[in-house]
Amino acid sequence: MRPMNWKFAVLLPTTLAAPGSMGGSKEKARERAEEVRKLNEWLGFLAWTQIYRQDKGGAELERELRAWVRAFPDSTQPHLGLGIHYQQLGEAALKKLR
Repeated sequence: MRPMNWKFAVLLPTTLAAPGSMGGSKEKARERAEEVRKLNEWLGFLAWTQIYRQDKGGAELERELRAWVRAFPDSTQPHLGLGIHYQQLGEAALKKLR
């Protein structure tokens, strides 16, 4: 595993979940997500979608997922993420798509 992938896999979820007294915060997670995006756009999208899911940010999450799909149309992960998002929204999402 490349160092960038290791850092992302370990540090971002830890930053989101850890209490402030242990160095975790949403602001630090956002800073790390921006750092990741500068180094690897695909992983940057993944990082931001994790943050928005954690924040329950429906509109922001959908916007990020749609941008990820546009940026990487041949990748299954963004499409799957957007589909799961719509599935979790339920009937309201289906009406929005029509």
